[in-house]
Amino acid sequence: MKKVFISVLGFILMAVGLTGCRFFKPLDGPGMERNPADYNSVDDAEKQIVESADSVKEFAELIADPNVVILDVRKADEFAEGHIKGAILIDQFQSDFLEQAQAKLPKDKTIAIYCRSGRRSANAASKLAEVGYKCVNLKGGILAWKEANMPVIKEE
Repeated sequence: MKKVFISVLGFILMAVGLTGCRFFKPLDGPGMERNPADYNSVDDAEKQIVESADSVKEFAELIADPNVVILDVRKADEFAEGHIKGAILIDQFQSDFLEQAQAKLPKDKTIAIYCRSGRRSANAASKLAEVGYKCVNLKGGILAWKEANMPVIKEE
C-alpha cells in the first residue's frame, strides 16, 4: 500500500510539474520579450504606451487638436455600429495591422486610439509605440465614451 501511495504521489507531482511549466513564461532576459497579445490586463499592456487618457474628457480634449489622428482598432461591424467622428478604422486583429497602420498613420502626429473597452487599443498602442508612434489610449474605450454621453456616428 505504501508503494502505491508513493507511486501515485510521485506521478501527481511529476504531472503538476510538467503542466505547470507551460503556464509560466519568463518575463525578461535576452530573447524573452513579451508579445502584447500575451498581456493579462490592460495595465500590463499600457506599460509600453507613451500616455493614457484616464478620462473621456481628457481624450475628447486631445482629439480636438488637428495634429491628433483618431484610430479605432475594433472590427468593421463594431465600427459601423458607431464610432468617434473622424476615426480611421484598422482592425487590431488583422495579421497586417502594423503594415496598414504604417501606411495610413503619420509618425509625426499623436495617435488617439480606442476600441470597445480599452484592452485591444492598449495592445495595439504597444505595437505602434514599439515602431515609433506616440499613442494615447482611451481607458474604457468607446463604452466609457458612450457612457459619458459623447457623440458617435454611424456609417450609412
